Amino acid sequence: MAARRRRPGPRPRPLRPRHNGGRGGHRPPGGPRRRHPPPAQHPWSARRGGLPAAVPRAAPDGNRLTFGYCARYEIDHKGVDLLIDGFAAYRRTGGHGVLELAGSGPARAELERRAQAHGLGTDIRIHGPVFGPEKAAMMAGWHYFALTSRYDVMPTGCLEAALSGLPLIVTRETGLVPYVDGHRAGFGIPDLTPGAVADALAQAERAGPGIWRDMAANAHRMVVAIGDWGRIAARLRAAGYGRPS
Repeated sequence: MAARRRRPGPRPRPLRPRHNGGRGGHRPPGGPRRRHPPPAQHPWSARRGGLPAAVPRAAPDGNRLTFGYCARYEIDHKGVDLLIDGFAAYRRTGGHGVLELAGSGPARAELERRAQAHGLGTDIRIHGPVFGPEKAAMMAGWHYFALTSRYDVMPTGCLEAALSGLPLIVTRETGLVPYVDGHRAGFGIPDLTPGAVADALAQAERAGPGIWRDMAANAHRMVVAIGDWGRIAARLRAAGYGRPS
C-alpha cells in the first residue's frame, strides 16, 4: 500500500520585530506606541537640496545682551572658569550683558561658588542640563554662544548654536576662530585669560543690532558650508583618489 502524501499546510508567517519608535525594546501588547522626536538635524548637501533654514531671532535690545553656554561643566577642558572670570571682569568695566549657562557635571557647585565670589548675583544663571524644546526655548533668548575651551576640536555645541543663528565667541583652542573670522560670524578670543574673554564680550556689546544681524546670518551660513556633505565628499575623493568629483 502506497504511503499517503501529506498535504502541505500553510507557511509559517515570518517573525517581524515590533518597532516602538525608539531604540531597542518592544511595545507591550495593547500598550501605547512610544514616539520619540526626530533628530535635531539631518545631513545636508547643496547638490541635493534640503539645506537647513535659519532660525528667526530677535536682535539685542540696546546693550542688554544674553551670552549663553551649553556644554559640560568641565573646568579644565571647557574653560568655564575663564568664562565666569572673564564675564565678571566685563561687568566690572561697565558691561551690561548677562550670562546664562546650562550643563551637567560635578563642577556646577564650584562654578556657583565662583560666581558668588565675584558678586555677580542675578547677572549670571547656572542651570542643570536641558534638552529638546526646553533647550531650544532657552537658546532662543540668547544673543551669543560663548565657549572658552582650553582644548577642543570643532565642538558640536558651537556648530549647533551657529546653525540656529547664534554668533560665536570662542577661543582659538576650539579650532573655530579661522571660520568665525573668515565668515564674520562672531568674535575670537586670542588668549586663555579672563582679560581676553572680557574684551571679546565687550566687543560683542559694542557691535550693535545691525552688525549682530549680519553675524547671525553669517554664523548660519558658516555652519551650512562646514557641514555640507557634498563638499565633504568632494574633499574626501580628492584626498583618496586625487580628483575633486
